[in-house]
Amino acid sequence: MIASRILAMLGVVLFGLPVGAAVDPQAPTLSGIEALHVLSAQWLVAVVDLRPDVIRAMDARTDGSFTRLRERWRESRASGKPDWNCHRTLAEMRQRWYGTARIDAGEAALDRPERWSLVAMDGSKAIPWRLTRAAVGVDGGDVAAGDGDVRYATYVYLGMPEPCVEGGDYALCLDDREVARFRFSADRTISRAIKVNQVGYRPADPMKIAYVGGWLQDLGPLPIADGSRFELVDAASGEAVLAGPLVLRDRISLVPAKPGEAADPGKPSLTGEDVYTCDFTACSRPGDYFLRIAGIGRSWSFRIADDVYGEAFYVAMRGLFHQRASFALDAKHTAWVRPRFHAAPIHECAHIVFPPGDPHVPKDYLRFDVIGATLDDSKSTLDVVGGWYDAADWDRNERHYTVIDDLLALFETRPDAFVDGQLDLPESGNGIPDLLDEVEFGLRVWLRSQDDQGAVSGMVEAHTHPAIDAPVRYAFSRRTRYPTLLFAASAAHYARLVRPFSRDLADIYGRAARRALIFGADPARNLGTIRIPARRDRGLGEAYEYAWTESDRPLVPFLIAARTQAFLNEGDEEDLSGLPGLIPLLPDPGVHPFAVTDASPWIGVSLLRDVGPRLAPKQLVTLREHYRNRAFDLTALTEGMPYRMTWPRHQDYWMSWGASVVTNHNRFLFAADAIKADPARLRAVLANAAAMFGANPLGMSWTTGIGECYPVVLQHDWSTQDGIADPMPGITIYGINEGAYQQLRNQVWSAADEAGAPIGFAPTQPRPLWRRWSPHPSHNTPQCEFTVHETMSSTILTCG
Repeated sequence: MIASRILAMLGVVLFGLPVGAAVDPQAPTLSGIEALHVLSAQWLVAVVDLRPDVIRAMDARTDGSFTRLRERWRESRASGKPDWNCHRTLAEMRQRWYGTARIDAGEAALDRPERWSLVAMDGSKAIPWRLTRAAVGVDGGDVAAGDGDVRYATYVYLGMPEPCVEGGDYALCLDDREVARFRFSADRTISRAIKVNQVGYRPADPMKIAYVGGWLQDLGPLPIADGSRFELVDAASGEAVLAGPLVLRDRISLVPAKPGEAADPGKPSLTGEDVYTCDFTACSRPGDYFLRIAGIGRSWSFRIADDVYGEAFYVAMRGLFHQRASFALDAKHTAWVRPRFHAAPIHECAHIVFPPGDPHVPKDYLRFDVIGATLDDSKSTLDVVGGWYDAADWDRNERHYTVIDDLLALFETRPDAFVDGQLDLPESGNGIPDLLDEVEFGLRVWLRSQDDQGAVSGMVEAHTHPAIDAPVRYAFSRRTRYPTLLFAASAAHYARLVRPFSRDLADIYGRAARRALIFGADPARNLGTIRIPARRDRGLGEAYEYAWTESDRPLVPFLIAARTQAFLNEGDEEDLSGLPGLIPLLPDPGVHPFAVTDASPWIGVSLLRDVGPRLAPKQLVTLREHYRNRAFDLTALTEGMPYRMTWPRHQDYWMSWGASVVTNHNRFLFAADAIKADPARLRAVLANAAAMFGANPLGMSWTTGIGECYPVVLQHDWSTQDGIADPMPGITIYGINEGAYQQLRNQVWSAADEAGAPIGFAPTQPRPLWRRWSPHPSHNTPQCEFTVHETMSSTILTCG
């Protein structure tokens, strides 16, 4: 049977029930399938795990050798001496027999109507009139358990000829054997077709909207009756407090062509759904609620309250705390304990951290070859603590300044909202707001890297991607002007904000920021053209070199930020003297060469809001217009999507590595609002929040521990080792992108028969774009991994 952890993943792929979620009091009783999900009174989804049957079929084809070899592999692995010949033979067996064994086990016959029946308590029996099936990847495979690289289950979509009766009790049978029992009730039965913001809504929010829709694989969208209405129900009393119509928003539309291009009929659907909306904006009374729709079911419960984002903010910030680098997580502060790793000295190397927009970045630059060739352990820095890890990467890098700058901007916007003791940190009780304590932890590693000249490193990295406890050496990247200016700006900003709480910390970071600015602003520190030594095979092979010329132009944004923050911290007018000549050279923040996941929007905030009055107004006109226009364009995008979010409707590309984490767009919207407020932007911010917290086609929150339905299988090295079924909370993963990983396509959706001919186990039409996600802890990195800057930081910013 599939473990509860895996059932959770089944749910978040296609309407499932996650570990850690509130379980519906009328959840089905299961006795032969892994899960039963209700889409409506007429459509059910049965989740079937045929792995025991497939293993029996494999044994029948191999005279029992498959199970004997699985046991041998399990025993050898447990002994610490894996038998890789055994492992290879198992792979060869699966390659030859697995597709045929799946047929033998009856997987292809699960969509035969006569095998299924729905029996009412009066004994009446109904056979599905429409049904289909899909093989769905749910986790990484376990060779000893009979899997290949992917663990999967079969989802069977069952359309009954008549809808279930309200309040009726039913038994679902497979081959005349009862496999599930449930009661259909619009008050009690969670329908996975109703998608709400699982964090909740605030009373004064200008938009409180949920969505209704479902996808039935090759059978098309979930049918929803004309004239359907919803009710907003007080969860305490069971009374409806508001009612309204389901309003059709999108009729299973395809991804349109890019502007100016011809239509492409081969494009996938956006969602696979006919998307309807439920608008309950008129309800501003605080309380616990759910949506009820006759013939469909009910939603997850949610709150309407001023503080709904408070708990989500806490969870997201705790997620960041759990990523602290070279730091022990102890039982006093978390259930997800972890010893301190990477306490050894940090050495030096010749790796260069290049600024965005640098025209001279060497082609095909391989940092592991550089670090492996140049790591110098004769130079070292002791006790380097600070910064954050990413998913299974133990480096610390300059991109994490996004987190630091987001937190500083958040505190500066709402200083009274963040206090000491708020986040249960080891530093809590020191008189400094916990938010600023986390900022200081992020800065500490770079402060430790500062040399006698004031220069600061931009990366702590090894020559490879090691395990967390691997005995490899780490090194600081070469100290250049770019990372030094990053530190100068953020350290000065932190010094200014922490001063009311700790003059000592303000002085330490203020002095360090000044030294960094002196180094970074000095043209004489430009390296010119240099040769960067490298060796192939991560330092073990043939020697070679990269040529790089350091250019001043890419440093302009960071020099502006460092001078601006130095002035705001110390009040020295001399820091502003060079700005008029730099501002015309500033690239537009938030767009190329910057990234949607970086902190560039905050550069203009300090310029326009804080020091703008000291500069000639005409110097800032273009920058001010960029913020206004870019924010307007983002806001306008929300109405183009079936599920409102700031995403171009036509864009089915460049969705990876945090791009589809739409709360990243909130960073620019918040920055534009800090310059000049516009109430219209709040609707876009709320739409992005809702899209990330459950109001999306999959009906899931993309952040662990937030909401009722969230990922539990993700690429996070320590969560797979800690013995806790749920992952560490507060992790926002990459999520949707435009593709599907190779092992899912080649081992789950299709497999070869014994003659090598392919057998299909999934519908052949393209999957809807915004359903393209599949859980796997290692092979599906572009969807299941995360970083603190690309995915987690914007969640914190949005909730804060």
